[in-house]
Amino acid sequence: MQGFCQYSLNSYAHNGKSFALGNGGIALDNNFNHNVNPAHLAFLAGHQIEVFSTNYFFVKNLFLYSANMQYKIGINDGLGIQFIHDGNDILNQNLFQLSYGRRLGKASGIGLSGNYTLASGVENFSQSSVDFNFGLYHQLKPYLNIALTARNPFPLNNNSNFSLPSTFTLGILYKAYKNVSIMTELDKTSYRDIDVRVGILYNVAKQLELYSAVSTGSKKLSAGVSYILKNNIEITTAIQMHQVLGISPGISLKYKIPKN
Repeated sequence: MQGFCQYSLNSYAHNGKSFALGNGGIALDNNFNHNVNPAHLAFLAGHQIEVFSTNYFFVKNLFLYSANMQYKIGINDGLGIQFIHDGNDILNQNLFQLSYGRRLGKASGIGLSGNYTLASGVENFSQSSVDFNFGLYHQLKPYLNIALTARNPFPLNNNSNFSLPSTFTLGILYKAYKNVSIMTELDKTSYRDIDVRVGILYNVAKQLELYSAVSTGSKKLSAGVSYILKNNIEITTAIQMHQVLGISPGISLKYKIPKN
């Protein structure tokens, strides 16, 4: 259970859109969750808040909850704050994350996240860890985005009983048609084989978008739908279907704070 909880905090999706894309979406141009790629913060249009929750495989009391806020500092940069709770009463972890993203040009951005993880459980079990995430984003063409992220690239904690894995991801988003985009990502995590994610995004209307993805390494299918209410509230519902463990449902609510 401990290893699962550690792995999920570092590589599991913490917002609805990424959850629907199999924990991917680092090259999307409208996915401003900084845990996926902190470079996205550089392109914020304004301030926003998002909450997300998923229940692992319908296991009783085994949930992940996250709350994050993105704050647009200036024309070229943004700040993100996030809190994540993962696990149950037997073993749980809490992640506190502070992220910053800045434009390197009109179509490029760079981002950095600092993470503090605290794990606790029965019999006064308690461990903590400090790590960071790094992200790059670049729009090569109006129809082609590329991104690179590194999560915990240089582990700072020497405690072998509580060491988060390192994860490196390369992602491409290709806008094949006016309303259809194709996502491809290569994901390499410590002690795991390379995972290939392929997803499709279909913009049905201005307020409605559909998602679907498959992950080869984890043998997982995912799908979801986002709907925008009154221009500043977005609801995303999604599921992930693991070949062995079963179905995990997820839901997120995003609120874009109106500009004065």
